[in-house]
Amino acid sequence: MKRMSFRGVLRRFYFGLLSIVGFGAVVFSLFKLTDASQWPEILIVMFLMVAVAFLPLVRLPEMGISLGNLFNIFLIIVVSPWAAVWCMFLDIVVQAVVGRITLLKVAVNTGQVALTVLGTGYVWEAVRYTAVPLPLQLIVCSLVYFAVNVALLSGILSLSSGGRYVPVMRNIVKVFSVPYLAVLMIGAITAMLYNSYGVSSVLIVVVLYLFIRFMLQKQLKDAATIQGFADEMHKRYNASIASLAHVIDARDPYTYGHSRRVAEMTKRIVHHMRLGFDVEDVYFGGLLHDVGKVAISDDILLKPGKLEPKEWFKMMQHPVYGETILKDSGVSDLILQAVRSHHEWVRGGGYPDNLRGNQIPLIARIVGVADAFDAMVSNRPYKKGVSIEETIMRLENGRDLQFDRTVVDAFASLVRSMSVEELHEIGYGSKPPNVEKPPIEDLGDVSPNLRERLEEAAKQPFDPSVYEEAATGAENHDGARDISGVHEPDRDSQPASGSAANSAPRSKPGSDPGSDPDASHLSQ
Repeated sequence: MKRMSFRGVLRRFYFGLLSIVGFGAVVFSLFKLTDASQWPEILIVMFLMVAVAFLPLVRLPEMGISLGNLFNIFLIIVVSPWAAVWCMFLDIVVQAVVGRITLLKVAVNTGQVALTVLGTGYVWEAVRYTAVPLPLQLIVCSLVYFAVNVALLSGILSLSSGGRYVPVMRNIVKVFSVPYLAVLMIGAITAMLYNSYGVSSVLIVVVLYLFIRFMLQKQLKDAATIQGFADEMHKRYNASIASLAHVIDARDPYTYGHSRRVAEMTKRIVHHMRLGFDVEDVYFGGLLHDVGKVAISDDILLKPGKLEPKEWFKMMQHPVYGETILKDSGVSDLILQAVRSHHEWVRGGGYPDNLRGNQIPLIARIVGVADAFDAMVSNRPYKKGVSIEETIMRLENGRDLQFDRTVVDAFASLVRSMSVEELHEIGYGSKPPNVEKPPIEDLGDVSPNLRERLEEAAKQPFDPSVYEEAATGAENHDGARDISGVHEPDRDSQPASGSAANSAPRSKPGSDPGSDPDASHLSQ
C-alpha cells in the first residue's frame, strides 16, 4: 500500500476540519435564529443572494470575489453572525447548483466562510459598544473578515496546488485586496444605512448593482467583439507568415519543409535553454530565416553547380533582403535579428555584416545552429545527408569558431534526449529529409578546392580578445555566454566531414570571391 505524503495527510486533515466546522456551524445556527424579528432581514438577504447567484457581475472562471461577502458583512452588523452563516450556506449551495461545484468544495467553502463570519462577528460584538467611532468599527470588521478569509483560503489553495503557503497568500493579497475590501466596505456602509433608513437603502444598493452589471456586461461584449477582431487579424498575420515560408521552401524541392523544421528546432532549443523569448517570435524567426531568398532568381537559387562570384555576392544578400521585406510589416526585432544575422560566424567571417562574438544576437546564433543541423541531415543537390549523431559531432567540432558553444551544447543535449517519435514528428525520421532526391553532383565536384581553403584558414591565429567574456564565464545581455563555434560552409550552412573542415574559419565573405566562389555557393 502506497504511503501518503505529509502534505496529503495535512490536506485531508485541513479539509476535513473545515467541513466539520462548516456544517456544524450551519446546524447550530438554526438553534440560534429563534427571534422572529430577525427573519425579515434574513429573507431579504436570502432573496438577494439567490438573485446575485443567477445574475453575477461576470461569469468568468477566474472571477475570485463573491458578492456573498457583501451580504455576510451586512448580516453580521444588522442581525447576527449566525444569520450570516445560514445565508452563506444557502449562497454556497446555490453557487454549487449554478456552477456544478463538487460536494467536497461545498463542504470546504462552508467551513472557510463560517469561520470567517464567526471570527468577524466576535470582533464586531467586541467593538460595537465601545467608544470607537462607527466608521472605524466598520473598517476594523472589514479588515478582520478579509484577513481571516485570506488566511483560510491560502491554506486551501496551497494544499490543493502544492504551492507554498506564504507565496500563495502574498499573491491573493496583491491581486484581490483592493476589490475585496471595497466589496466588504460597501456591505458595511449598506448595513449602516439600513439601520438609519430601512429596506430602501438595500434597494438602492440592488439598483446600483444591476446598473453596474448592465454597464459591465456591455463593456465585456464590446471587448469580446474587439478581441475577436484582433484574434482574426492575428490568425491572418500568422497565416501570411506561414504562406511566405511555404513559398520559399516550395521553390526548391531539396529544401521543402526546411523552414518549418528549423522553426520547430529553434523553438525547442530556446525552451531547453529556458530563455525568456516570446515563443511565437522565436518560431517565426526560424520559419522566416530564409525569406530573403524570394528576391533571389531561380537561376541562382536552384543552380546545382558552381556559382560565379557575382552570383555568390547576390546570394549573400538574402539576409538583407529578408530584413528589408519584413521591416515594414510590424514583426518584432527578435524576428529581424534571426533573419539578418543567422549566417554570421562568432569568430568572424560570416555575412552580411561580418559580426563576431557578442555582436551576433543570441536568437541568430540559435537559428544558425538549427539551420546548419537541418542542412547537414538533409539531401541537397551537392551532397548527401548525414546521420543525426554525425551532425551533432560536426556541430561540436565547430564550437568556438562558427557556432556558440552554449547553444551547441544545449542543442546536443536536447536532440540526444528526444525520442524517435519526437524526431519523427519534426521531420527527422529513420531516413534524412529529401532522401528520395539524390544529389545532382558530388560535393567534391561542386567544390574541388573547398577543403584546401579551409585547411589554409585553419592556420590563421585565433584572437582571444573576442571571447574575453566567454573566458571569464560572463553572461551577455541575452543571458547566454558568448562562446561560439564554426562549421564548413554549405548552401544551407552544412559542414563537410573532416577535422579541418570542421575546425577552421572561412575567409571574410566577399573578400576574395574569385578564389572559390563555389565554396561560398555552399553556405547560403
